[in-house]
Amino acid sequence: MQINEYEGIKKLYKGTRLLIFTTLLLGVFSVISIYLLLVTASQFETYNRSISESISQELTVISITFIISEFIGAITGITGLSNVRTGFKIFMDLGKDVGRGYSGAKLYLIALGLIIPGFILLPLGIGILILFIAIIFILIGDILIGIGFYKIGRDYNEASVKLGGIFIVIPFGVFSFIGFILVYAGLGKIKKTIEINQPVLTSAQQIYQIGKGTIKKDGQASISLYTPEQARITSARIKEIMLTSVSIIPDTLHQGQNEVIVKFADTSLLTPSSTYTVTFSINMGRNKTKVDTLVVYQP
Repeated sequence: MQINEYEGIKKLYKGTRLLIFTTLLLGVFSVISIYLLLVTASQFETYNRSISESISQELTVISITFIISEFIGAITGITGLSNVRTGFKIFMDLGKDVGRGYSGAKLYLIALGLIIPGFILLPLGIGILILFIAIIFILIGDILIGIGFYKIGRDYNEASVKLGGIFIVIPFGVFSFIGFILVYAGLGKIKKTIEINQPVLTSAQQIYQIGKGTIKKDGQASISLYTPEQARITSARIKEIMLTSVSIIPDTLHQGQNEVIVKFADTSLLTPSSTYTVTFSINMGRNKTKVDTLVVYQP
């Protein structure tokens, strides 16, 4: 089990949890809003269709409640989908066949970005078209995400994740919701199994490469590193030819993804289009670790 895989499972686990919360939040507030509207409508009839001050205040409360719930739902939904997308991306970089899941999460995020302008432009007519496109993107996104989760479940032999992926593919809200619950439960089992089998995982060991880096003829290597907290790079070298770097910018890593530029003095021993290992020596607090990354020589 590679550290990257564990991080990928954690991202998918967190993402599905947020998406379940988002669905519940929007569902509960929608029911509350509909109930309040029905109550207000009955009061409206009682007052012989003359809107009193109290009814006006109730409509204001309903509107504010709906707007707040939609805002919170949008934030948690986008955060959840971003985590799911990152999780699939980690597995893609490891050579797993989950590209459809990554594309689905990306498409879903685009759809969420279309919904707000769609509602704003609704009076002009074009808003209907924008919302229709957003709905199509969401349906396709669900299908692709479901396929991605199915393949994760297949690779880890976890039935709940596979079944959840199948449910997510079905284009009906309740099935998708049940699917995410199943996926979340299954990912929790996978995550727990990893933690039991590898209890020595520390934050320093969780620094990993995102994607594959490149090294140019001038000796400049570009590498993306993820770290869960601040760390400092003390050195880097190309493992195959024991060539040490002359400069590293930046040498301090901050939480999240960092774009690191490593300069090597001589690339004459490198073969074009070949892959090499750049090993970083990194300090994170009192922990010291070495992180292997891959770069392709592209002169």
